[in-house]
Amino acid sequence: MSGKTSFIMYLRYIEIFKDLSGDDIKRLMLAIGAYIEHRTMPSFTDAGLKMAFNFIRSDLDRDAVKWEETKFKRVEAGRKGGLASVENRKQNEANQANA
Repeated sequence: MSGKTSFIMYLRYIEIFKDLSGDDIKRLMLAIGAYIEHRTMPSFTDAGLKMAFNFIRSDLDRDAVKWEETKFKRVEAGRKGGLASVENRKQNEANQANA
Protein backbone atom coordinates (compact mmCIF):
# COMPACT_ATOMS: atom_id res chain seq x y z
CA MET A 1 0.00 0.00 0.00
CA SER A 2 1.31 3.44 -0.90
CA GLY A 3 0.09 5.14 2.27
CA LYS A 4 -1.70 7.79 0.26
CA THR A 5 -5.28 8.59 1.17
CA SER A 6 -6.09 11.04 -1.60
CA PHE A 7 -5.19 12.25 -5.06
CA ILE A 8 -5.69 15.39 -7.11
CA MET A 9 -8.67 15.36 -9.47
CA TYR A 10 -8.13 17.96 -12.17
CA LEU A 11 -11.11 19.73 -13.71
CA ARG A 12 -9.86 18.85 -17.19
CA TYR A 13 -10.86 15.24 -16.44
CA ILE A 14 -14.49 16.30 -16.84
CA GLU A 15 -13.89 16.39 -20.59
CA ILE A 16 -12.80 12.75 -20.43
CA PHE A 17 -15.79 11.73 -18.30
CA LYS A 18 -18.26 13.39 -20.68
CA ASP A 19 -17.51 10.76 -23.31
CA LEU A 20 -17.83 7.79 -20.95
CA SER A 21 -20.85 5.94 -19.62
CA GLY A 22 -21.53 5.81 -15.88
CA ASP A 23 -20.22 2.24 -15.71
CA ASP A 24 -17.06 3.22 -17.56
CA ILE A 25 -16.48 6.15 -15.21
CA LYS A 26 -16.85 3.77 -12.27
CA ARG A 27 -14.35 1.33 -13.83
CA LEU A 28 -11.93 4.17 -14.53
CA MET A 29 -12.16 5.54 -10.98
CA LEU A 30 -11.62 2.08 -9.48
CA ALA A 31 -8.62 1.60 -11.76
CA ILE A 32 -7.21 4.97 -10.64
CA GLY A 33 -7.61 3.93 -7.00
CA ALA A 34 -5.91 0.58 -7.59
CA TYR A 35 -3.09 2.29 -9.46
CA ILE A 36 -2.49 4.84 -6.71
CA GLU A 37 -2.70 2.32 -3.90
CA HIS A 38 -0.94 -0.72 -5.40
CA ARG A 39 0.54 0.47 -8.73
CA THR A 40 -1.73 -2.04 -10.44
CA MET A 41 -2.17 -1.40 -14.14
CA PRO A 42 -5.73 -1.92 -15.34
CA SER A 43 -6.46 -4.45 -18.06
CA PHE A 44 -9.01 -2.48 -20.05
CA THR A 45 -10.09 -3.97 -23.36
CA ASP A 46 -11.90 -0.78 -24.34
CA ALA A 47 -9.57 1.57 -26.23
CA GLY A 48 -11.35 4.66 -24.88
CA LEU A 49 -10.82 3.57 -21.29
CA LYS A 50 -7.18 2.73 -21.97
CA MET A 51 -6.62 6.16 -23.47
CA ALA A 52 -8.47 7.91 -20.64
CA PHE A 53 -6.48 6.06 -18.00
CA ASN A 54 -3.14 6.74 -19.70
CA PHE A 55 -3.98 10.44 -19.94
CA ILE A 56 -4.79 10.57 -16.22
CA ARG A 57 -1.90 8.27 -15.28
CA SER A 58 0.69 10.80 -16.43
CA ASP A 59 -0.75 13.27 -13.89
CA LEU A 60 -0.85 10.59 -11.17
CA ASP A 61 2.80 9.71 -11.76
CA ARG A 62 3.90 13.35 -11.78
CA ASP A 63 1.91 14.09 -8.62
CA ALA A 64 3.34 11.00 -6.88
CA VAL A 65 6.88 12.25 -7.50
CA LYS A 66 5.97 15.69 -6.15
CA TRP A 67 4.38 14.07 -3.07
CA GLU A 68 7.49 11.98 -2.37
CA GLU A 69 9.66 15.11 -2.64
CA THR A 70 7.34 16.95 -0.25
CA LYS A 71 7.41 14.07 2.24
CA PHE A 72 11.21 13.98 2.11
CA LYS A 73 11.44 17.74 2.71
CA ARG A 74 9.06 17.47 5.66
CA VAL A 75 11.05 14.62 7.19
CA GLU A 76 14.27 16.59 6.80
CA ALA A 77 12.72 19.72 8.30
CA GLY A 78 11.42 17.68 11.23
CA ARG A 79 14.81 16.09 11.75
CA LYS A 80 16.56 19.46 11.69
CA GLY A 81 14.00 20.91 14.08
CA GLY A 82 14.50 17.99 16.42
CA LEU A 83 18.27 18.37 16.30
CA ALA A 84 17.97 22.09 17.01
CA SER A 85 15.71 21.35 19.96
CA VAL A 86 18.24 18.90 21.41
CA GLU A 87 21.07 21.41 20.91
CA ASN A 88 19.03 24.15 22.63
CA ARG A 89 18.30 21.87 25.57
CA LYS A 90 21.99 20.89 25.88
CA GLN A 91 23.00 24.56 25.77
CA ASN A 92 20.43 25.47 28.43
CA GLU A 93 21.65 22.64 30.67
CA ALA A 94 25.25 23.76 30.20
CA ASN A 95 24.32 27.37 31.01
CA GLN A 96 22.50 26.27 34.16
CA ALA A 97 25.45 24.15 35.26
CA ASN A 98 27.86 27.09 34.78
CA ALA A 99 25.63 29.56 36.66
